[in-house]
Amino acid sequence: MKKIIVLTLILFNNQVYGQGNKKENFDKFFEEFSFNDGFQKNRIKFPLLTLQFNDDKGALDTLYVKANDWKYNSFYFRTEWQARGQIYDSFRHELKDTDERVFEWIGIGNDVDDLYFFKRIDDKWYLIKQVYY
Repeated sequence: MKKIIVLTLILFNNQVYGQGNKKENFDKFFEEFSFNDGFQKNRIKFPLLTLQFNDDKGALDTLYVKANDWKYNSFYFRTEWQARGQIYDSFRHELKDTDERVFEWIGIGNDVDDLYFFKRIDDKWYLIKQVYY
């Protein structure tokens, strides 16, 4: 009888408070990440590794952005230049079920090519790196 009561409580708890270790859906995460600045800042692994192309050197510079220096970035709107967004299923631009995603701004008639690398850590998505070419 005690086993039945305990099992019932566990099942009830899972239904009320979630299914335990359910992996976060990237599309739902990305929508919230793009429109909610507080959520966005909480879902970035700081200091954020940033690679930025240096025209003078002709190479990438490595920088680390701290939480206090982060500026909100809406991944749906770019008014300062023309670009389209593209999401890939892995860091290798393959269509597989992985815990990695890449968002890329691809310039239209310009040299814009920015990459944002996301990784699912403990079932939640985080921005872990950005690259500006």
